Amino acid sequence: MLGAIIGDLAGTKYEYQEFLDGKNGVINLERRREILDLNTALLTDKSFVSDDSILTIAVAEAILNKEDYGKVLKKYGRKYGDKPLEREGFFKSAFSPRFYKMGKHRRSRI
Repeated sequence: MLGAIIGDLAGTKYEYQEFLDGKNGVINLERRREILDLNTALLTDKSFVSDDSILTIAVAEAILNKEDYGKVLKKYGRKYGDKPLEREGFFKSAFSPRFYKMGKHRRSRI
């Protein structure tokens, strides 16, 4: 679990630009080389907790407390999903737009 959260923190500084590049069909090889360079700092002041870490913790809680995964994931989504990220050059919140689309899709089927 700690590895997943550290990986999330390390990757958040790249995630938004990768999202934009993917939308535009761009592969930025120089940026990818930077990511893989062992001299690149793992965590920086641009690192932050995203939906990946939050939902990893939710799954751990469900396992430890033998609770329904869906209920616990929804609880965390409701609790943290609307929290603004307030960081320039990133998503508006810690939860990605795909998370919101998934939630809307699911709600319409419930």
